[in-house]
Amino acid sequence: MGVITKLGQFGVIERPAAAASAIKPGMLLQITGGEYEKHGSAGGNALPVFADARVDQSNLDDFATISTYADGDSISGVYGGLTVRGWLAASQTIADHQPLQSNGDGTLTAFVGQDLAAASGTVSPDRIVGYADGAITTGVGEVKPINVRLK
Repeated sequence: MGVITKLGQFGVIERPAAAASAIKPGMLLQITGGEYEKHGSAGGNALPVFADARVDQSNLDDFATISTYADGDSISGVYGGLTVRGWLAASQTIADHQPLQSNGDGTLTAFVGQDLAAASGTVSPDRIVGYADGAITTGVGEVKPINVRLK
């Protein structure tokens, strides 16, 4: 059976697959063995694919209590839209339009890279998964939702 990819609401592309572990809507994903798992490489290359956050409308702003997809659940990875809802890791201060990268646990942090104007060697733009749509700050131990404009 082939992979079904469909164009969803607002031009968001959806690709369903099984969850390889517990995943919260809005987490940055990677595909391993045909299943979705949390992106696991802090600052590593990543495709801008997020667990669909449109399914649980009850606790969208609360990382601790939002419903979690269980291992084996069918979920949609979404990409290709103008903005998606992700999760900003703790202890971050993000400016509007600031580039974002993986925190290695499905959440996002500020892109930590070389000054592109002064860079020597190779700089990988594949580490940037999107750009903050608005300024936001998180405190110690606090994870907040963030709107991410995909690259």
